[in-house]
This record gives sequence, C-alpha cells and structure tokens, in this order.
Amino acid sequence: MAADNHDLGRTVRVGLALTGSADSLRHILEFTTGIILARLLMPADFGIIAVVSSFMQISYVVGNFGMAGAIVQADELEDGDCHTATAVSAGVAALLTLAGIALAPQAAVFFAMPALAEVMPIMAVQITMAGLSSIPLALLRREFRFGRVAIAEAGGAAIYAIIGIGLAVNAYGVWSLVWAPLASALWILISSTALARYVPLPLINRRSMAKFWRFGSGLTLKNLFVYVGRNVDNFIVARALGDAATGVYNRAFNLTRMPQTRLVGILYRVCFPAFCRLRNDKPRFHDWYLRATTAVAVGITPLLLGLCAVAGDFTVALLGEHWSGMITPLQILCVSALISCLHTLGGAAIEATGRVHYEVYTQSIYSVLVVVGCLVGTRWGINGVAVGVLCASVSLYTMKAFTIRAATGLPIASYIGAVVPSVLSGAVMCGAVVAFGQSDLAPADIWLRLLSCVAVGAIIYPIAIAIIAREHLRLVLTQGRLMFGRNTDTSTEASASSTS
Repeated sequence: MAADNHDLGRTVRVGLALTGSADSLRHILEFTTGIILARLLMPADFGIIAVVSSFMQISYVVGNFGMAGAIVQADELEDGDCHTATAVSAGVAALLTLAGIALAPQAAVFFAMPALAEVMPIMAVQITMAGLSSIPLALLRREFRFGRVAIAEAGGAAIYAIIGIGLAVNAYGVWSLVWAPLASALWILISSTALARYVPLPLINRRSMAKFWRFGSGLTLKNLFVYVGRNVDNFIVARALGDAATGVYNRAFNLTRMPQTRLVGILYRVCFPAFCRLRNDKPRFHDWYLRATTAVAVGITPLLLGLCAVAGDFTVALLGEHWSGMITPLQILCVSALISCLHTLGGAAIEATGRVHYEVYTQSIYSVLVVVGCLVGTRWGINGVAVGVLCASVSLYTMKAFTIRAATGLPIASYIGAVVPSVLSGAVMCGAVVAFGQSDLAPADIWLRLLSCVAVGAIIYPIAIAIIAREHLRLVLTQGRLMFGRNTDTSTEASASSTS
C-alpha cells in the first residue's frame, strides 16, 4: 500500500510539474501573441472573433457530452468503450458545428457584422476537431501521460502564434484570428491521436453507451450550470448598467478568476484521474483530497487576499485613475474567487465517485443564486453585483460541504479544517498590509508603496501560517521540494507521503 501511494504520489507530482510548465509556456505564448496581434490588427477584428468565441465557449461545454470525463472516471475500459465515446463526442460536436454554420447569417445581421457570415462557419469546424481530440486526450490523462498532453497543448499554442502572427504581418486582417486557432486545433487532434496511439472509430456499442450515459449527461448538465454561473453576471451588468460598467466589472472579474483557471485548474486536471484511481480506498482518497485542498489554500490565499489589500494602489498604478471605479468590486470579487478556489477540487472528488448528480444540484442552485443576487445588486451598481456573486459563492461553498460528505463520506469538519488555517493567516497578512499602507511608514510614491506592501505581505504570510498551521506550510514545502528536487530518494519521498 505504501509503495502504491509512493508511486502514485510521484506520478502526480511529475504530472503537476509537466502540466504546470506546459500551461505556463502556453499562457506566455498566448499573452505575447495577443499583444503582437493587437498591434498588427484592428480592434474591430477582435470584436468579430469575440462574438464567435461566445458561441464556441458554450459549444465546448457540451461538445463531447461528458465522454472525456467518463473515459477518465471509468473503472475499466472494455472493447468498444473508446469508440462509443468517440462516436457520441464527434456526433454532438458535428451537430454544434452545423448549428454554427446555420446561424452565421443570422448572427451577421443581429450583430451588424457582415464578416460573421464568412468567419463563423470556418471557425465552427474547431468544435468538431475538439470533439474528436477530447477522447485521445482523456486516454492520456487516464494513463497519467501528462508529458504527452503537454506536447499536444503547448504545441498548439506555438502553432497559433506562428500562423497568427505570420498572417497578420502579411495583412490578412481578421483571417489571422480565424486560421490560427483552426491550425492549432488540427495539431492537437493529430498529435493527441498519435501520442495516445488510438485510432478513433465512430462505432456505437449499446453496453458502452449505457455505461457512459448517466455520467456523461450529468457532467454536461453540470458544466452548463457552471457556464451560466460564471458568465451570467457579465450579461446582467451589460444589460442593466451599460458598456462602461461592463468593462470595469469584467476586468475585475477576470483578474480575480486567474488563480482559479490557471493555477487550481492545473491541479484539477491532474488530481481528477488520481482521485478516480483512489475512490475505492476511502482513507487514502480523503487524505489525498485534503492534502491537495490544503495546498490550494496555502498557495492561493496570499494571492487573492493580497490583491484585495493592495487593490487601490494596484488599480491606479497599473491601469490609471480612470479605472478607480474597479477598486471596490475588485476587493469583493477577490474574496468570492478565494472561496471558489477552496472548493474547486471538491468537484473533482465528487466526479471521481461517479455521483455527478450532486454537482448538478449544487451548480444549478448556485446559478439561480447568482442570477438573483446580481439582479438585486444592480440597484447599487457593480459593487452590488459583486456582493451578489460573493453571497452566491458562500452558499456554494456551504452546499459543497454537504454534497462532498454525501458523495465521498468526508466529514464536514475535515472539509473546513483543510482551509481555515490558511485563510486566518491570509487575514492576518491582509490586515498587516492595509495597516502598513495607511501608516506614515509607507512611501508617498504609489509604485514604491505598492511594492512595499507586497514585500510586507510576502514576509507576514509565511510567518503567520508557520505560527497558525506549521504542518500546512511544511506540506507545501515538502511537496514542492519533491516535485522540483533533482536528488530525491525513495525513503524521503515515502516519509513525506506518510506524514503529510
């Protein structure tokens, strides 16, 4: 048992290192490419692509009908399982592609963007490619072959950069933003299929279909509610408060959600197959979930509560005085985003057990709460909307405590105890940073004051958590050393696994 735990722990750490490195490379490439393309193309070009992207996002949510998650979650894969998953995924994706092609003329008229009639049908092909590539990628994740996943995804980002910039330099305009993601999707499809050594055949097996249907349909429904919960506030602000308020709110929202999508998201993709492997061993399953959640709390809390503490100087220094209206909603959304990060891995744990209907219940209620909270909050502008989102986030965290207990047997006290020490330490850090920033010791220059506040937070937080929960800090430091250390022996690693 100890050897199995050691091997799985080492596999997950390697997966985290590879996935994190690939994601970092991908984000750097995307950020750099975006800046270059923004200098080469017109804002209207990006506006056209933004309209198409809104449709693409919804399509990706339901594009493989949960078949990729079902492949990873299954106890065993039998003959016909992968082909059935491919058939369903490709079929749903193809229908969505046809919908995109059919809706293109109407979209061009509705948004008064004639180019959509030509752009949208071509970009819709990406949906089919994503549906086909989802199964090979799922097979790679199921087998913990994260290095191969990294090759496919990082390679796709590199191809996007090369094609997009090359076409933009040669004055292809909006088509630079059309062909680049299409080429990237094609690379991911070809490379993932080759690396998984799987030849996709759209053949449906009734037994396999019955096996995957409940999980896949439930996961798809859950993802739809997640999409609504994460996007409906922006739609309500746009409808009720106008474009200027939407721009301010959306920038604040995106800033606070970056840790969840770009950091916790990495851990989610790696932990889900590990949780699936451990779900029949309750003690180890609980231990892994609690350790992973503790690591999230230790790492994410100082980022979001630190941003909350320096929101005023951060906003004015980086964006300018005309963005000062973002300060209060940014602070509120920082707390909301932290709460969301602290229960994100609970979704992976519940899905690993196959009881995805618990996730459907909680996410559907959360979506309703976000809508109600935002509609009521519009009376007080974007600050009120942010408070509505915060209240919904607190409710979702509470509901997750009960659904995780129902699905996995994890005690609620353990669920809360994994994050409380980090949050208390973050609160101490936040208070110290605010007090320093308002004291006579803080520099008058805004940039020096911002950097000084960050330095104070970087000193106070580890001290606070070392006093409040030394074992939590030791857990993260030990796992980090094991992940990136070059000369880690088996005895040290086994010891770390047994004590953490």
